[in-house]
Amino acid sequence: MLRSMIRVSLVVVCLFGCVPAIPETDFDSSLAREVLDSALTAWKDGKAKSLSKRTPPIRFVDEDWRAGYRLAKFEVMHPSDPIQPRKGTHIQLTLIAPNGKRIDRPAEYQITLSPNIAVLRSDP
Repeated sequence: MLRSMIRVSLVVVCLFGCVPAIPETDFDSSLAREVLDSALTAWKDGKAKSLSKRTPPIRFVDEDWRAGYRLAKFEVMHPSDPIQPRKGTHIQLTLIAPNGKRIDRPAEYQITLSPNIAVLRSDP
């Protein structure tokens, strides 16, 4: 009985732990930076809704944008650092709230290029 439980445990561990990871060497950091800049510039220009209609489309997820905040400006906090998959890129946002109040806010975005292009706000 104990042996069969150990075998089942090993199979489960292999199923979840032995899956090859997506090779990060295929990730194009320059393209990711262009995608991030395009998405934030579109928001700043009032055209974020058009991102999903581009070819290829860009999925943009940001709760402040969704809540009606306008983006006045943005700055990449560490511009010389490469953008990496599953790691946040730190941005300083200057927002204009729906009531007109100006707000400076740090933000973090994750950029994916495959299978679909996406810029996702991932603040801790």
